[in-house]
Amino acid sequence: MIPKSFIREKKIYCGSFLEVEIYRVYDVTKKGRKEKKQKSSLKMIQANEKNAKKKLRRKIAANFDRGDYVVHLTYAPGFLPDSPEEAEKILTNYIRRINNRRKKEGLPKMKYIAVTEWKEKDGGKIYRLHHHVIMDGALCRDTIEELWTAPRRKGEKVRPSLGYVNVNRLQPSETGFTDLANYLTKGIPNKRRWRASQGLKEPVVKKSDYRWSGKKLNQMAALVDVHTEWEKLYPKYWYSKATTKLDEMRGWMISIVMRKKESDVRNAKNRHTGDIARIERICSGKSCKRTKRQQNEP
Repeated sequence: MIPKSFIREKKIYCGSFLEVEIYRVYDVTKKGRKEKKQKSSLKMIQANEKNAKKKLRRKIAANFDRGDYVVHLTYAPGFLPDSPEEAEKILTNYIRRINNRRKKEGLPKMKYIAVTEWKEKDGGKIYRLHHHVIMDGALCRDTIEELWTAPRRKGEKVRPSLGYVNVNRLQPSETGFTDLANYLTKGIPNKRRWRASQGLKEPVVKKSDYRWSGKKLNQMAALVDVHTEWEKLYPKYWYSKATTKLDEMRGWMISIVMRKKESDVRNAKNRHTGDIARIERICSGKSCKRTKRQQNEP
């Protein structure tokens, strides 16, 4: 006997962006849940990877926007930590120095999301340890760079730099921070991929199980690329992207990304995405030469 089903519309409000997921839900009984087959380990890993990227992308969009920063921190030879745990302590001290400077300037504590990334060779040896920090744009970039320092050694008058610092303005694309979230969550061997400051906003999730019918879902799956149809359904937002997936059990599933009409994201250039290759070279140690900041960069 086929269980009863309905179409669910799940709206996730993330700052200037709206994500919508539309899919069929079955009214499964307790017996049905017990009989449900477990996912294979590979599928579970893939699902966890996808959910981690999705969670981070939405968290960024809910708390940060154009004008905030994404900071990439590397270690020079002689300052490289021996373990990810030591690197986390160094990062914590760096965040503390930033907050101390902000306090002197009458600013609240920094909003941030931080990722520590590394690789392991055979035998468990750690290498390429570095950090990525998304933070609010209250401080100037020169100050953020200057505070990435080690304690003074005997005979030194100033604190030495820990390594190269690259500070970029956040530039969301039409679909938000998908590329950035994918980049920041790639290949990290620890379970908790990122940490964040207290008090960050959570994306607002609203579900409706009565707005859509199966017929309407099938119709919109055929019109998934017609942006005017989506903008009629969600008139306060511009269409950015929509994708479909056909599931053997549940039928069509639609995912849509939209952005607020009053935001000026439509014509923004995602310069951060364009910098990904350069940042990867920096973090891999292939380049440590500081580049000049363009004079016309906001």
